[in-house]
Amino acid sequence: MKRVFIFMLIMLFMTACTNYRPTPDAKETEGQNVLEVMSQKGEERLAVHYHVKGKNVYVECFIPNFSFNDGNKKLLLYVDGKKMNEIKTAAFVVKDLEEGIHTLTIEVLRDDLPSGQMKYNWQVEI
Repeated sequence: MKRVFIFMLIMLFMTACTNYRPTPDAKETEGQNVLEVMSQKGEERLAVHYHVKGKNVYVECFIPNFSFNDGNKKLLLYVDGKKMNEIKTAAFVVKDLEEGIHTLTIEVLRDDLPSGQMKYNWQVEI
Protein backbone atom coordinates (compact mmCIF):
# COMPACT_ATOMS: atom_id res chain seq x y z
CA MET A 1 0.00 0.00 0.00
CA LYS A 2 2.88 2.30 0.82
CA ARG A 3 4.43 1.66 -2.60
CA VAL A 4 1.17 2.57 -4.36
CA PHE A 5 0.95 5.82 -2.40
CA ILE A 6 4.56 6.75 -3.24
CA PHE A 7 4.00 5.88 -6.90
CA MET A 8 0.85 8.05 -7.01
CA LEU A 9 2.71 10.91 -5.32
CA ILE A 10 5.56 10.71 -7.85
CA MET A 11 3.10 10.65 -10.74
CA LEU A 12 1.32 13.69 -9.32
CA PHE A 13 4.58 15.64 -9.15
CA MET A 14 5.58 14.59 -12.66
CA THR A 15 2.29 15.73 -14.21
CA ALA A 16 2.16 18.98 -12.25
CA CYS A 17 5.65 20.08 -13.28
CA THR A 18 5.15 20.43 -17.01
CA ASN A 19 5.28 23.66 -18.98
CA TYR A 20 2.53 22.64 -21.38
CA ARG A 21 0.08 25.43 -22.02
CA PRO A 22 -2.74 24.68 -24.44
CA THR A 23 -3.25 27.09 -27.31
CA PRO A 24 -6.73 28.00 -28.49
CA ASP A 25 -7.97 26.33 -31.66
CA ALA A 26 -9.59 29.52 -32.89
CA LYS A 27 -7.80 32.21 -34.87
CA GLU A 28 -6.63 35.44 -33.29
CA THR A 29 -9.47 37.88 -32.78
CA GLU A 30 -9.64 40.73 -35.25
CA GLY A 31 -10.13 43.41 -32.62
CA GLN A 32 -10.71 43.73 -28.91
CA ASN A 33 -11.97 46.82 -27.14
CA VAL A 34 -13.02 47.98 -23.71
CA LEU A 35 -15.64 50.67 -23.17
CA GLU A 36 -16.80 52.24 -19.94
CA VAL A 37 -19.87 54.39 -19.38
CA MET A 38 -21.33 55.92 -16.23
CA SER A 39 -24.95 56.71 -15.48
CA GLN A 40 -26.00 60.34 -15.70
CA LYS A 41 -25.77 60.67 -11.92
CA GLY A 42 -22.30 59.11 -11.97
CA GLU A 43 -23.29 56.47 -9.43
CA GLU A 44 -23.40 53.42 -11.69
CA ARG A 45 -20.82 52.10 -14.12
CA LEU A 46 -20.98 49.79 -17.10
CA ALA A 47 -17.80 48.35 -18.59
CA VAL A 48 -18.17 46.51 -21.89
CA HIS A 49 -15.46 44.27 -23.32
CA TYR A 50 -16.03 43.12 -26.87
CA HIS A 51 -14.19 41.66 -29.80
CA VAL A 52 -15.11 40.91 -33.38
CA LYS A 53 -14.39 37.51 -34.86
CA GLY A 54 -15.65 36.80 -38.35
CA LYS A 55 -19.33 37.81 -38.48
CA ASN A 56 -19.81 37.57 -34.71
CA VAL A 57 -19.30 40.08 -31.91
CA TYR A 58 -18.47 38.64 -28.49
CA VAL A 59 -19.61 40.95 -25.68
CA GLU A 60 -19.02 40.80 -21.93
CA CYS A 61 -20.52 43.37 -19.56
CA PHE A 62 -19.28 44.27 -16.10
CA ILE A 63 -21.69 46.11 -13.83
CA PRO A 64 -20.65 46.40 -10.16
CA ASN A 65 -23.23 45.22 -7.60
CA PHE A 66 -25.52 43.91 -10.35
CA SER A 67 -26.97 40.42 -10.55
CA PHE A 68 -29.37 39.14 -13.16
CA ASN A 69 -30.88 36.85 -10.51
CA ASP A 70 -32.20 39.77 -8.45
CA GLY A 71 -35.56 41.09 -9.59
CA ASN A 72 -36.34 42.33 -13.07
CA LYS A 73 -32.81 43.12 -14.30
CA LYS A 74 -31.79 42.71 -17.92
CA LEU A 75 -29.93 44.24 -20.84
CA LEU A 76 -31.55 45.37 -24.05
CA LEU A 77 -29.49 44.88 -27.20
CA TYR A 78 -30.06 47.00 -30.29
CA VAL A 79 -28.29 46.52 -33.62
CA ASP A 80 -28.48 49.48 -35.99
CA GLY A 81 -31.33 50.96 -33.93
CA LYS A 82 -33.46 47.79 -34.06
CA LYS A 83 -34.18 45.93 -30.82
CA MET A 84 -32.66 42.48 -31.17
CA ASN A 85 -32.85 40.80 -27.80
CA GLU A 86 -33.44 41.02 -24.05
CA ILE A 87 -30.40 39.54 -22.36
CA LYS A 88 -30.18 38.13 -18.85
CA THR A 89 -26.51 37.14 -18.84
CA ALA A 90 -23.31 39.16 -18.55
CA ALA A 91 -21.74 37.62 -21.65
CA PHE A 92 -23.34 37.02 -25.02
CA VAL A 93 -22.65 36.78 -28.75
CA VAL A 94 -24.19 38.87 -31.52
CA LYS A 95 -24.15 36.38 -34.40
CA ASP A 96 -24.13 36.55 -38.18
CA LEU A 97 -23.85 40.28 -38.79
CA GLU A 98 -23.56 41.33 -42.42
CA GLU A 99 -20.37 42.93 -43.68
CA GLY A 100 -20.11 46.63 -43.01
CA ILE A 101 -20.29 48.98 -40.04
CA HIS A 102 -22.94 48.34 -37.39
CA THR A 103 -24.00 50.36 -34.36
CA LEU A 104 -24.57 48.24 -31.26
CA THR A 105 -26.42 49.62 -28.25
CA ILE A 106 -26.71 48.12 -24.78
CA GLU A 107 -29.21 49.52 -22.29
CA VAL A 108 -29.31 48.38 -18.67
CA LEU A 109 -32.83 47.92 -17.32
CA ARG A 110 -33.51 47.48 -13.63
CA ASP A 111 -36.23 48.44 -11.19
CA ASP A 112 -34.34 51.22 -9.41
CA LEU A 113 -32.86 52.86 -12.53
CA PRO A 114 -34.90 55.01 -14.94
CA SER A 115 -35.02 53.84 -18.55
CA GLY A 116 -32.20 55.26 -20.65
CA GLN A 117 -30.05 56.04 -17.61
CA MET A 118 -27.32 53.53 -18.55
CA LYS A 119 -27.10 53.21 -22.30
CA TYR A 120 -24.07 52.92 -24.55
CA ASN A 121 -23.59 52.89 -28.31
CA TRP A 122 -20.52 51.77 -30.20
CA GLN A 123 -19.68 50.76 -33.73
CA VAL A 124 -18.14 47.56 -35.02
CA GLU A 125 -16.90 46.73 -38.48
CA ILE A 126 -17.41 43.26 -39.87
